[in-house]
Amino acid sequence: MFSIPIVRDVILWCGGIDASRKCCDAALSDGKSLTIMVGGEREQILARRGHHVAYALKRKGFIRLACIHGVDIIPCYCFGEADLYSTSRLLHGWRMWLVKKFGIAMPLAWGPSWVLPLKPSQLPLNIVMGDPIVVNKSAGQEPTAAEVEKVHATYIDALRNLFEKHKSEHGCAHKTLEII
Repeated sequence: MFSIPIVRDVILWCGGIDASRKCCDAALSDGKSLTIMVGGEREQILARRGHHVAYALKRKGFIRLACIHGVDIIPCYCFGEADLYSTSRLLHGWRMWLVKKFGIAMPLAWGPSWVLPLKPSQLPLNIVMGDPIVVNKSAGQEPTAAEVEKVHATYIDALRNLFEKHKSEHGCAHKTLEII
């Protein structure tokens, strides 16, 4: 998004920053908090109406940063997000290649109206938050792989438990969260 001039300016004006390690590290060093959409581009391409998918198994950079700066991680999940648009699997392999090679997501999605295809469905979005995962500071240095793995496993378990705890109250009693 930061490659598109006007969009970049709007994001910066609203307080958004690039999700690169350098920018996130600088923000945390300045004592700021971050909200990170862990799934990123891949999760956008994998989204399908009626399915709950979190692309988080390979995402460990945010864990590494939390360990370096000693900031807690608060697991969150948004019910209804994948149902805002219908999506197509057309050219799925090519679009995943674009994500891997260039970091560009090109989801083929449309809302309920053919007149306004970018307008999302009128559905509620319910964000639930779990208890903070306390992360010990690595004294400003890179954490070990074992430290990162331990915190990451705790995060994955917390995300799964958060979904299970709240799925009934958000109309997903018979759904499961697929974490890939």
